[in-house]
Amino acid sequence: MSDKLNWRDEFSKEVINQSRDYMDSIVDIFISNGFINANIKKSVYFHVNIHVKDNKLEEMSCTCRKNDHCKHQAAVLRYVEENNIFEKEKDFLNLTETVDVNLLKEYLKF
Repeated sequence: MSDKLNWRDEFSKEVINQSRDYMDSIVDIFISNGFINANIKKSVYFHVNIHVKDNKLEEMSCTCRKNDHCKHQAAVLRYVEENNIFEKEKDFLNLTETVDVNLLKEYLKF
């Protein structure tokens, strides 16, 4: 993703401020091809799904009571942004395209 995702416009300032308190509670995060799946554990677990396409938020869900545009989703997006996750994924995918497939297979053998 070459342009930055402008996710903050989708959330209230209050929710964005609350999201910082949940970043350290992200226990799992998986990102692939614009799909973000994360688990947050505070007093209970919350599961967040976010789909990003063309640097826009396509769909979001969370298992919390608010379910949409919540502090958990904002925390995950803040985490992705502050850790440059999309850029790292892109760099990794570009790197894998330059690797010799046979050499990689040999390396991954036990």
